[in-house]
Amino acid sequence: MLITVRLSFRPAALVFAFTALAAAPRVTGAQQGAVALHDISSALGTTGRVLMIGAHPDDEDTQLLGWLARGAKVDAAYLSLTRGDGGQNAIGKELGEALGVIRTEELLAARRVDGARQFFTRAYDFGFSKTADETYRHWPRDSVFGDVVRIVRAFRPQMIVAVFSGTPRDGHGHHQVSGMLAKEAYEASMDTIRFPVATHGAPWTVSKFYRAARFNAANATLKIDVGTYDAVRGQSLGEIAGLSRSQHRSQGFGVAQPRGTVIDYVRREATRVNEATPAEKEVSIFDGIDPSLNRFASTTPAAQKPVFDSLTRVLTMLRTSVDVQTPWNALPRIDVAHRLLDRWCTAGIATRTGMCRGDEPIPNSLAPATADLVISAVRTFTQLQQLGAASSGLLLEATVNRELVAEGDTATLTLRVTNRGPTVARVSVFTPSSAALPPRDSIAPGEAFTTTLPLPSYTRTAPWWLQRRPDSLLATLGNAIVEPFTRNGDMFIEPASTKDDEQRAARPDASVPALVNGVPVQLSAPIVHRRIDEVRGQLDTPVMFVPRVSLTIDGGPAGYVRANTAFDRIVTVRVTSNGVIDGPVTVRLHHPRGLTGDSAVKIVTLIVGNGVAVPFRLRGTLPRGRHVLSASVDALVAGKPVTFVSGYERVEYEHIRPQHMYRPAAVALESVETGAAPIGVVGYITGLADNVQPMLAQLGATVETVSASTISETMLTRYRVIVVGPRALEAQPALAAKMSVLHAWVRNGGTMVVQYQQTDIAKPGMAPFPMTFARPAARVAEEDAAVRVLRADSPVLTRPNRIGPTDWNGWVQERATYMPTTADSAYTAILGMHDPEEPENPNALLTANIGKGTYVFTSLALFRQLPAGVPGAARLFVNLLNAGGPVVPVRRRPVP
Repeated sequence: MLITVRLSFRPAALVFAFTALAAAPRVTGAQQGAVALHDISSALGTTGRVLMIGAHPDDEDTQLLGWLARGAKVDAAYLSLTRGDGGQNAIGKELGEALGVIRTEELLAARRVDGARQFFTRAYDFGFSKTADETYRHWPRDSVFGDVVRIVRAFRPQMIVAVFSGTPRDGHGHHQVSGMLAKEAYEASMDTIRFPVATHGAPWTVSKFYRAARFNAANATLKIDVGTYDAVRGQSLGEIAGLSRSQHRSQGFGVAQPRGTVIDYVRREATRVNEATPAEKEVSIFDGIDPSLNRFASTTPAAQKPVFDSLTRVLTMLRTSVDVQTPWNALPRIDVAHRLLDRWCTAGIATRTGMCRGDEPIPNSLAPATADLVISAVRTFTQLQQLGAASSGLLLEATVNRELVAEGDTATLTLRVTNRGPTVARVSVFTPSSAALPPRDSIAPGEAFTTTLPLPSYTRTAPWWLQRRPDSLLATLGNAIVEPFTRNGDMFIEPASTKDDEQRAARPDASVPALVNGVPVQLSAPIVHRRIDEVRGQLDTPVMFVPRVSLTIDGGPAGYVRANTAFDRIVTVRVTSNGVIDGPVTVRLHHPRGLTGDSAVKIVTLIVGNGVAVPFRLRGTLPRGRHVLSASVDALVAGKPVTFVSGYERVEYEHIRPQHMYRPAAVALESVETGAAPIGVVGYITGLADNVQPMLAQLGATVETVSASTISETMLTRYRVIVVGPRALEAQPALAAKMSVLHAWVRNGGTMVVQYQQTDIAKPGMAPFPMTFARPAARVAEEDAAVRVLRADSPVLTRPNRIGPTDWNGWVQERATYMPTTADSAYTAILGMHDPEEPENPNALLTANIGKGTYVFTSLALFRQLPAGVPGAARLFVNLLNAGGPVVPVRRRPVP
């Protein structure tokens, strides 16, 4: 076997990997072997497309989606209207857009397990919504619907499956809207008057429309066994679905991996293909639809019929005859299939092979049937390309000498081709500036050829839907600083991408064409930084392109100060060098009037790959209102002056790929008219997605973190107040056993403030007096819902701050969540509130006297308000800290 590998890696090659090859999922080393060969070969010739539509990450019917992709072998995709930004976080402190980044990556991780693809619209998840009408007050209907139509027309599914019913019983306005839009898209995707071709793509007619009925089996028209066993994988489709579902870790959705029969249900609501067959009489979800290439047999011209017949015959042989022990023997047949596919497709559209291979866009002028043929050809070409790479016995690895490559820098890329086939290989290398070098030494089986090439930097790596020009970041400061920088209301600015999110992310790949016994093979691999961890072993992380200098301010993007009160605080600017800088840099802190710094600028020396903490001490006073504090770095890069004003924060968890989120090096300081926090130490028991503690410190409280496992009668004596963070009973399971100790401490004169918990707070012993919760728990989803004061004389509304109507202005996302439905008469209800057309709930803020102490339970969404710098929420929380006694002035000191 003679193998010639042409290593042509130049900027143009990288661009190719970013565009055309992105449409072809790569086969990596982990995807080679028997399972990969089986997955690819068994799907050859299956070109049906099914689009599932829901509202959020984790809404998808994973079992049905996995069965479609891994069982039925069709091209299945999930369209989520949002990225889940408004949810909660069970694994970290990220909320808002950062949580959306996590949940996007969790969806992509799930799709890599279940084999489906992933799309999104531009709708922003603004939080829980009770009705479709409320949802549409945040989402412009035509924009979101237009995105759905745009994706339907690009993906061209034969079938749409709606996750939700599109009725109020969906229990969430977003869910209901997704169910409504799914049906409307089925009906309107061919309407070129409402959705012009120029802006929404060529029209497409969807053949069938189903709704998932897994929770309403009595209403189903068809049941499907989605748990069939895959002997090659050694897994059932139910196990695969369980593993896929368990990628949604931020939502606490780890599930079992069921074995044996697993029945799922769907309801057919509309069809254009088998209308004579009653929905209840269908035996397959594909009744009336041929998901294979055979649907083109009747429309293939007579002159091309022999080519088409030969193609389908060869694909049938490849589906059943690839020997996993000697896969390279299938390469000649794969080559024949490639050639036949090119001949059939190009004859069908009378154009070049580039369109049939996915290298050229499909023009809107193509007739729908012809576009279907081209899309099917592209999928088959991709499958053959993957099968050739998996069968070649060759493995490409692309590694760089560092994970972060600065803009304008060049890293060293190492390409390694290992011959794992049975015979000697011979390699020739092409460089960007030369013809082929003389052939290298032969590569014996089990040996490898390695070469190094320069890898230039590219566009900085960031979530594509959040990218924005760095020089425009500071223009977004002021009142909008805590709002996402790429949103207009509750919509992302850029329309939905018609590429699936794996393609749109544009992660860099290396691509190497090869010849194996004269058969062309396309090898590809992600470009990664490889390191060896003494505990975890070999770790590969994607190469990421970053600015030469990154800077952030600790505590951003929002913070608090007490208005017209002496301000004395250490502000730390963190500066990281990702590339070489000419000499020292100048770090500047730009502060508002009323404050003075210990220095206007500081000169520091940066070392590539390291960060420097640059502290500034600010003193003074600020009037009430919002004030912006920002930083910049002046540097010389290749002799030219450059100013840097932004930086990134890394979002990284074991189950997803790392991401960088960029924001200005700035903090919006909310100067709040508030009395003092109580004297003494506040103990804080951290909850889930909990960013409240540092805000309390900025408001003047002396706060210490308390681990639930360390709570004892003795250690509690040092605290004046204990604050329990949101969902702390879940975050720290040891807390449940310590509640009796905490309640005894309150009886002796302590003040305990418990933020919202899920319904586990209603279990015996968790609260001092009973409370009950409905299922689902009550909440006030509208952040501007009216608040009625039930006890105006309550200390939590009067000291040190008198809470008035303006303190309820400017709240974000929601008023309250997981509210008790009933509370024991030992509690005093302080506030009443409700969403439109609902009865008032008086249990958002409850107080109780226990012995000498005070117990406060609040389901107000303070965990969202304080990190957003909402002034009224800060004033109220200071009152909660003072709930148990008179205000005692505290001595000011710098807050780190």
